[in-house]
Order: sequence, then C-alpha cells, then structure tokens
Amino acid sequence: MFLAWPSVAWFYFRQLVIPIGISGFHSIAYLDHPTLGGFWIPLLLAGCLLLVGWGWGSTRKPKQLGPIWLAAILMTLPLLPVFDLRALTAGDVVHERYLYLPSVGYVIFIALALCELEDRLKRAKPSLSGTALATTGAIAVLFVALTLTQQRQWSSDIALYTRGIVTAPDNLTVRDNLANALLATGQPARAIAVYQEVLSRNPNFWRSSFNLGVAYYRSGNEPAAEQSLEQAIRVDNRDSDQYIYLALVKMQMKRLSEAKYNAREAVARSPEAPGYHLILGLIAEASADENTARDAFRTELKLHPDNSAARQELQKIRETASSSTH
Repeated sequence: MFLAWPSVAWFYFRQLVIPIGISGFHSIAYLDHPTLGGFWIPLLLAGCLLLVGWGWGSTRKPKQLGPIWLAAILMTLPLLPVFDLRALTAGDVVHERYLYLPSVGYVIFIALALCELEDRLKRAKPSLSGTALATTGAIAVLFVALTLTQQRQWSSDIALYTRGIVTAPDNLTVRDNLANALLATGQPARAIAVYQEVLSRNPNFWRSSFNLGVAYYRSGNEPAAEQSLEQAIRVDNRDSDQYIYLALVKMQMKRLSEAKYNAREAVARSPEAPGYHLILGLIAEASADENTARDAFRTELKLHPDNSAARQELQKIRETASSSTH
C-alpha cells in the first residue's frame, strides 16, 4: 500500500489539473518493490510539486496566507482517508469522486494565481486589466467542453462500464459489472462471454463465478449453472444467494435431496432473506415432504406476510389435506 501512494497522489493531482480521461474506474496496482514508473517517478513529481507550492507560499505576504492555507487544507485533508487503500477494493482504489471537495481548494489556488497575474499585468501595462476575467472565461469554456464530451458515458450502465474497461483494462470488477448490465438488459449471451473472459483471467474471481451461474440458470443451462455455482462456493462459501440459486438449479434437474440441502444452507446463512423459506418449501413439496413444506411456507409468511406465493402454497397444502381426510 505504501509503495502505491506516490502513484495515487500523482493521479489525483493530474486529474485536478488536466481532467481528461475521466472515468468511473482506473487501474493503479499494488507494488511489492519500488519501480521506476510506479514509484520513483510519481514520488519525484509529487515532491517537486510540494517544493513549488511551498516556495510560492513562502513569498506571500502574511495577509495572503489565509486563503492559501484554506486551499491547501481543502486539497489535502479530504483525501487523507482514501490513502488507506486497504479499505478499498484491490485494483479499484482511485476515483475522481474523491476530488469533489479538494477541487474547491484547487480552484481557490487558480483564483489566487489569476488575481496575482492581474495585479502584475496592471502594474506593467494598465491596458491589460481584465486579463484575469478573460482567462477565467476561457477556462470555463474549456471545462464546459470537457464536461459535455466526457459525461456521455453516464447515459447507461453499459456505456459506463464499457468506458471503464478502456480506462481500467485490468480491473475485473468493471468487466463483471458490464456483464451484469448486459444480463439486466436481456443480453445473456454477451454477458456470459464477458463473465468467461473474467474467469479466464482469474478463475478464483468469486463474483463472476456466481454471476455466471445465475446467467446460465436464467438461460436454462442447468449443468453449466451447477458447475459455476459450485465453483463459486469453493472459492467463498459465505454468501447465501449462491446456495439458493444452486438449490433452484438442483430442483430443475430433479435432484431434490441435493436441492433441499442447498436451500437449508442458504437459510442457515440468511434465515430472514425474502423467498428462501418459500424455495425450501417448494423443494420439500416436490419431494413429498409435506411437514417441511408446511413449516417453510409458514415461516416465510411470518417473516414476509406479503408473500402471496407462500400463502397460495400453504393454502394448497391445506386443501389437499382436507380433501384426503374426506
């Protein structure tokens, strides 16, 4: 983490000064040893900037130091928490949104510099008064153009994550999110291809193993769904959704005892999750385990009284029991 700090600092300064290549995702890798491009050059550039800033501030009059200190604090203090890279997803540790408040400090610096430029030009040549205002207008026009050209990526999730792959090609989370967006818009074949690409890069990437299993299940490919979900469980067995989807897959494949086992595993991990007890009840009902089915439907209704499917299934069991007694 420490070795990545110079690259992180340089990234944020660069995005403040030259906000080109804006994206929701960027790649900055952790280092296990100092490299020229990943550590020493960013460290040198950051050090030079600090020296320039200190030198410029040291020449200011005492009454000018207040705004300078305010700008410096706004630029640095809000960024300090995000340098604890351990709190962020590995490979996805820098985001322009962390610059919202620091950007206020930066434009204060720009305003101070423009005011100083105006004063010097007026003293040298009075006819050049208004230079600061003209320069501010030019900067505003430039940044409006940059905003209009770079905000189009937010038109849809697919556009956002497609852009993210361009700016962060090694970020597997971005690719997984793109596949999720494709699946959500009814493009399962494209989504499955992206999930498979992620897993070809990292077979232990849990999210894509799980999401690929869901995509296969929704596409009706139960054997492939079973394989992907079981791989996800091998990587990380804590998530309950992977068990409930595997239970659904096993039920579709008529392997009811395995389906019941996985449904119970899901319930054990998230006993109050909506729909879990309903699915357990449906599996028990299909395997002629009426008592388990009845208890599961009752539990579902106790936890989620608005679940009409559970109410209908419970009523069906009651009607069947009533007809059998007659």
